[in-house]
Amino acid sequence: MVLQYLAAVSGYLLGSEPGMQGQDKEAFLSELCAFASRVYHDVQGQQAQRQAAAQQQAFGYWEPTKA
Repeated sequence: MVLQYLAAVSGYLLGSEPGMQGQDKEAFLSELCAFASRVYHDVQGQQAQRQAAAQQQAFGYWEPTKA
């Protein structure tokens, strides 16, 4: 839900910018979306690497201590 508000505010600010032409606004919006996509995919890749590393480290057998 918070991301929707962030997107709405970003779109509103860009749409109401008086110093830019319509084509420039469209180009900026496309660049912003592409940047967000790259960050998303980078974070997803890092999380997958961490998960794979954690699974490799968790290998083994547990035996209770004998009293």
